[in-house]
Amino acid sequence: MSPTNPFEDWDPALLAALRVAVGQEPIKLAPTCDHAPVTCVWKSQQDHSCKIQPLRDAWQKADKIYPSHDNPLVLALDNAGCDPYRARMVIDQEGYGMTPALSNSLIRAYRRLGYSIRHPVPVGAQICDQCRPGTNTFALQGSSYEGSCHFVPVSIASNIAVVEEGKVLCIGAGGELRWCGKDEFMAVSHVWEHGWQGDSEKGLCIRTLDLLLFVAGLFGLGWVWIDIAMISREPISRSLAINSMNFVYTSSKVTVVFDRLLMSMDEGSDRERVMAVFLTDWMTRVWTMQEALLSKDLVFLFGDCHLHGRELKTSMIHNAPLPDLHWQQWTAIRSLCTMLEGYVTPMLDRIYTLSKERLTTKKEDMSRAVFPLFDLEWPGRATTLEEGQAKILQHLDKRAARLAPLHGPIMPQPWSWAPLVLAGTSGFLQPQGDERPLYPDGLRGRWAAWRILKVLGKADLGREGYSTQLARLTGTCYDTVNFQVEGASLIFGAGVFSRPENTCPWRGQELFLLRAHNTGTPRTKDLDYYDLVVKDSRPHSSGMVLYHRVGSALGGLNDGTGGQGLDVGDLYLDGYMN
Repeated sequence: MSPTNPFEDWDPALLAALRVAVGQEPIKLAPTCDHAPVTCVWKSQQDHSCKIQPLRDAWQKADKIYPSHDNPLVLALDNAGCDPYRARMVIDQEGYGMTPALSNSLIRAYRRLGYSIRHPVPVGAQICDQCRPGTNTFALQGSSYEGSCHFVPVSIASNIAVVEEGKVLCIGAGGELRWCGKDEFMAVSHVWEHGWQGDSEKGLCIRTLDLLLFVAGLFGLGWVWIDIAMISREPISRSLAINSMNFVYTSSKVTVVFDRLLMSMDEGSDRERVMAVFLTDWMTRVWTMQEALLSKDLVFLFGDCHLHGRELKTSMIHNAPLPDLHWQQWTAIRSLCTMLEGYVTPMLDRIYTLSKERLTTKKEDMSRAVFPLFDLEWPGRATTLEEGQAKILQHLDKRAARLAPLHGPIMPQPWSWAPLVLAGTSGFLQPQGDERPLYPDGLRGRWAAWRILKVLGKADLGREGYSTQLARLTGTCYDTVNFQVEGASLIFGAGVFSRPENTCPWRGQELFLLRAHNTGTPRTKDLDYYDLVVKDSRPHSSGMVLYHRVGSALGGLNDGTGGQGLDVGDLYLDGYMN
């Protein structure tokens, strides 16, 4: 009699390998591995020990120094036109270990891009804002302007009344529109600053349309979805289109990243190309993060080829110019896996990991762009940033408590234990499972605390760095403050986020640093993240101690308690003092 499971007498290792080979099941983390979101990769079919864990361990043990402004690669990229602040950040992470000699193609790409931005318009050439020098169209086509430049009209209104269920309205040759099903079209991910701006009423430049259709043809497709053509300025149609972004990017056969830096790059190693991806403007926008996380097959278009994101990830895992230094690619591997492997990591963790340094023109879009990632619909045009973030917190329910230790601008009452935005926050995201119920008047839970004996001084941080950009965007103050902390042998110098009305509400108040109690993670880092709170002289209505959050602190604390602080028990963490 045959077994119920026809494979039950097969060798388990062989069966696991076959499942991975046909794409049915990833190799899960081994009990001894700790490298999420990257799944285990065997060293070979014969050696089933993990190839990833040693890379992560070597990265953790390495004595790394943040790249200085005079780092040779920072200087070379700066001279070629790259923002030195972003160069330092990427070289410290995804581009760690790279040198000018290993980055020649990337440096040339920056120079070529700078030339294309400054390129004079050829005499007699017809151009528009979507194909002028400096745009994505020009970056890929160069100065060979053939034919006339005219806009192809896009009639959304005449098609929106006949919506076909489960399909996406796309554009094809000559501006023809068609409702396309799953895997029948290419979606475009781009940055508006690179020239492709507008809406369906404006239409699409014929040169840009021809370029998009040419690229779509590389994947056997003849239809394209791009926001500037398929989103109307008419409020109702626009709202419907934006709320359908989840469906658009999950239904497309491929999502192609059009970024003028990548399209200015010819040749170069995969390691170099990955560093280029993380240096792009495309990596600095909240909307493009959304598009990347929703897409099932993300493709990066370079000047000489196109590469699937998973190809680059696989290359980073299996190839290294110097095998002994393979560990230097760990952060590139981790970031690519977070972006590309949705089945491995919860969406909240993916957003948190990838949202550093993300910006958007409208501050409410800091929440709006995240909505499709949680399968939420934006309530309406009048919705504020704070209202949008509150809806996300309500959707997360108990999981929202994982955000409490994050360092960044803070929500108003009654959500002021939580960050105002996910993009730009940093710090310690509480582990899965350490979740707390939400109450209308605060977040209840068990905490560790450090009593602040004295505020020694406050100095303005200055106007350099991303933190002040975020502070200006969200109306939040960012200062450096020195504290004398009970039991600590050294002065605690911290960067503090707070609102203008709460910059210094501390005189006469009992001030504490607060952190989630006993997370199980030894506090051995040079810097850590805390809630800055004042203790209310009156207890909560339940009789529990009540704390009010007035800011977030980032700093190094050595208090002689092994980093666990004082167990202040079960309490309420509430909003700002009024």
